[in-house]
Amino acid sequence: FHGELPAKVVALLHGYGLKKVVFLGTGGGLSGPQQRYQWALPSTTMRVDGAGTISQQAEFNNLACKLPQASLGEVVVDTTHATVDSALVETSPWTQAALDNKIGTVDCELSHVVTTVNSLSIALYALINVTDFPRPVGLRPPDQGAIGLGNDDIQGSRIAAALDAIMAQIDE
Repeated sequence: FHGELPAKVVALLHGYGLKKVVFLGTGGGLSGPQQRYQWALPSTTMRVDGAGTISQQAEFNNLACKLPQASLGEVVVDTTHATVDSALVETSPWTQAALDNKIGTVDCELSHVVTTVNSLSIALYALINVTDFPRPVGLRPPDQGAIGLGNDDIQGSRIAAALDAIMAQIDE
């Protein structure tokens, strides 16, 4: 379980004067995003364990929600995001409960980062690029997706566009 590592790096860099964090992560699309490589811009995160128990729920000021959406392509704003210890937690019953509770996206890192930036008053741009669609057995996903070993050109161009939009806003 290494989902805490990005948050530990943020805390360490804060000691050197870090003021803003850009979190461009990949994750599974649940109730929000409907297309592969679509961006989700969450405003609430939570930790959810394998039994579906919620902890560390936190709202945060996601500066990515203020980016010009046209520059990002397909976007879902103000989603609720779940962080799990491992993708192995995303069983059929867990995924059904997440869909029932309108959780938009899932990964293994973001909630840890949000907890850290909130406690240290660090600004955060958080964007989740949806790569796959966890679903209960028998329920079809809205789009094709997969967890792969590499990134393709479409995902790369969307990440570059997001970074351009963020840098333009930071430079203002």
